Amino acid sequence: MHAYSMVIWLLLVAAAIIWGVFWEERRSAQILKDWATREGVKVVSSERRYFFRGPDFNASKSQAVFRVKVQDGGGCMRQGWVKCGGRWAGLLHNQAEVKWD
Repeated sequence: MHAYSMVIWLLLVAAAIIWGVFWEERRSAQILKDWATREGVKVVSSERRYFFRGPDFNASKSQAVFRVKVQDGGGCMRQGWVKCGGRWAGLLHNQAEVKWD
């Protein structure tokens, strides 16, 4: 019985990790989408950055950083960096901060 309980425990841990990664990706994309709606821009492209997280960003590990290209209502294109989530609550906080190029 001991071997079966270990296998079950490992499967539960693996499922929790997979669920956490899936949730983080969906939540960060939703915060980015909400930010674009609030700002009145259309996200033309976005790339999540895991290692090089932008210039002058002091992002915590619980925050997501995207490199974005957006188009405003007048058709002007801009590029910048969007940091999603709060410093302490991470992606539980629906907050986004942008730094334009």
